[in-house]
Amino acid sequence: MTALVGAAFLAAAGLGTVARVVAAGLGNRPAWPVGTLAVNLLGAFVLGLTSETAPELLTVVGTGALGSFTTWSTVTAETYALDRDNGRGRAGAYLAVTLVGGVGAAWAGLALAGLR
Repeated sequence: MTALVGAAFLAAAGLGTVARVVAAGLGNRPAWPVGTLAVNLLGAFVLGLTSETAPELLTVVGTGALGSFTTWSTVTAETYALDRDNGRGRAGAYLAVTLVGGVGAAWAGLALAGLR
């Protein structure tokens, strides 16, 4: 990794983190964490869209920006909280929408990029 790619990676990771915190804060509600869901679906779509780009760009965008923008640990914590506060039905629905929606979003990104 060159110094330029490393610096771009760090900058992208910082921006991805800030964007996630802002988006999750604006959209999350106790009954349904819309902000986290939106962040993860958008991240999956963009990763699908950029998955066959130059390795350096994939490092910066895919690993740096999207790796810090998307969040599996928050999905896990929110699923637990939904189960605790609202029951397994809502928690299961959130997890299913996250997983199926994420795969669908990634496929849509791949299709838009002409890779599917």
